[in-house]
Amino acid sequence: LYPITAYFFCVRGSERRASRDYLQRALGRPAHRWDVARHIHTIAATIQDRVFLLAGRTRLFDIRTEGTAQLLEQIDQGRGVLLFGSHLGSFDALRALSRQRPDLKLRVLLDISHNAAISELLAELDPALAAGIIDAGQ
Repeated sequence: LYPITAYFFCVRGSERRASRDYLQRALGRPAHRWDVARHIHTIAATIQDRVFLLAGRTRLFDIRTEGTAQLLEQIDQGRGVLLFGSHLGSFDALRALSRQRPDLKLRVLLDISHNAAISELLAELDPALAAGIIDAGQ
């Protein structure tokens, strides 16, 4: 991931500036070059994780769940459940875990246009999971 990080940090000015602007708001201080490089590297690592998860390589990860008893109880009673997430976790990990319970119908609501090229690539890796995406942009 270091070559990817170096490329985006050195060549892709718009992404570098977007990262710096975001980090300055999030950190409440001027973002240093190291902050921006680390942020870009984290984004690259997250995308790589998504590729591995959607390619079915879940053994590379230590995925743990907590507090799912009530969730599964509702599902087992035939009720639907809404889960709200953020970028603090991976909905791709959740989707990979859903393979353990094929009887569950998991749908993810996200804005595909936010990063259409990556969404398209990930859909090619696992079309069945991609079919469960609801495009929030529509």
